[in-house]
Amino acid sequence: MAAKIYKNQNKLRIQLTGNVAMSGATAYIAYRKPDNTTGEWTGIISDAVNGIVYYDLVSVNELDVAGVWTIWLRVVFSDARVGYGQPYQFTVYDAGRS
Repeated sequence: MAAKIYKNQNKLRIQLTGNVAMSGATAYIAYRKPDNTTGEWTGIISDAVNGIVYYDLVSVNELDVAGVWTIWLRVVFSDARVGYGQPYQFTVYDAGRS
């Protein structure tokens, strides 16, 4: 059984792979909440060759809306070019509900 993600949970790492070299780039994990609010977290590039980026949630206020979230990579390269990754969706549940 896959682990579920719950509202206000912050012991969680979000990781995406961009499949593009990211040396010298800045990576962001952009998101759209179920209420259509958008934002982004500054990602950590853990593998610049393969384009692996992660973000460790810090605050319990980051996953603050239950429902289906969409996340994707936004990468700003050193020459100011911008690239986007494939969107992924996941569900955030209210604690105590299935």
